Amino acid sequence: MQTRGIAPALLLLLSATALLLTGCSGQSTDHAAEKPTASASASAPAGDYTPAPYENACDGEQAVISGTAGKHEIKKCDAVAVASDGGRITVGTARTMVVEGSDNDITVASLESLTLLGSNNAVHVTGDAPSVDDQGDGNTVD
Repeated sequence: MQTRGIAPALLLLLSATALLLTGCSGQSTDHAAEKPTASASASAPAGDYTPAPYENACDGEQAVISGTAGKHEIKKCDAVAVASDGGRITVGTARTMVVEGSDNDITVASLESLTLLGSNNAVHVTGDAPSVDDQGDGNTVD
């Protein structure tokens, strides 16, 4: 059996350490260097907002009624979502309606399915009674 001295092993260890530390020598140690600062983020210019084609209007398939205490009218739309609070809303015919807002007074001529997630909404359906899923509080459907 052949034994090796400690000198070659120590030389190998020192060489590996020197190679690893060489990669660290390029870093700056100037602690007075300028530090990055946060800048204000860009925002859209005022007045350039364009609502989605289904916001407070029907795009042929869906409408989202939003806002506070406004008056909205949709003549006909397959799916209507109400995310308004305190609105007076009139809808002609719709297949489905989901009401997430609160304190709305909604009149619908014809509706198949109604889901109420908000509270204190009054929904008046002038045609046949829709199927109703009321998960909110204080809602009325007549």
